[in-house]
Amino acid sequence: MSRYARYLGVVAMLCSDFAAAAGFTVQSPEDYPHDASHYTQGLIIHNGEVFETTGLRGKSHLYRYKLGGAPERLLSLEEHLFGEGLTRLDDKLYWITWKSGLAFEIDTTHYRVLRTLEYEGEGWGLTDDGDLLIMSDGSDQLTFRNPEDFSIVKRLSVTFNGRPAGSLNELEWVNGYILANVWHADIMLVINPNSGDVVNVVPLKRLREPEGVAAEHVLNGIAYDQQTQRLYVTGKNWPKLVRIGMPDKTMNAE
Repeated sequence: MSRYARYLGVVAMLCSDFAAAAGFTVQSPEDYPHDASHYTQGLIIHNGEVFETTGLRGKSHLYRYKLGGAPERLLSLEEHLFGEGLTRLDDKLYWITWKSGLAFEIDTTHYRVLRTLEYEGEGWGLTDDGDLLIMSDGSDQLTFRNPEDFSIVKRLSVTFNGRPAGSLNELEWVNGYILANVWHADIMLVINPNSGDVVNVVPLKRLREPEGVAAEHVLNGIAYDQQTQRLYVTGKNWPKLVRIGMPDKTMNAE
């Protein structure tokens, strides 16, 4: 059995466990148009505007748009770079890359790269807790990083029922908890940032497009609007961005 096949087996097993423990169902989702050409990586909402990063080499762009509106391209990465997660901290955007070990600090007035920061390993999802950047790398590990130099301040092992909860992808900080997509799984995890425990599982399979969509067009993209306290999700190359209800256990972490 190949390493990839074993990996998919582990993912399937964890998904089965997650589904059995799910404590939330989507209530009356509301759809908005989403550009289906976007291979979504990072997704945030600030002051009523959506900011989205896309991946794939030669197609890694930063966009801005109103809900349901046409996207405006603000910035593009060089063609050899594969863009990943995005977050906003202290009036700056931070955008990471997959395997290049580069993160970009971007000003939020002219959307120009202010600094290029370096890190080791892969970059997948990115969020922040108001002080530190929080990054996933496709494993069960989250790293809390200093925004000044991207150095690791601490690591967090994420577990579910005592087992590593791997394949963590896009991240969002909501009311003291970390929400996380799981690659190739139609679920969203609610993670206690102090213990690393998965405290809730949000099943989102019903939001998937009908059978026949490409295997890589997975759920990926979580954005929380602080002003309206609403939560939105989308996926890679999805034609819709969906507002969903807030999952349980997203109050302040203990």
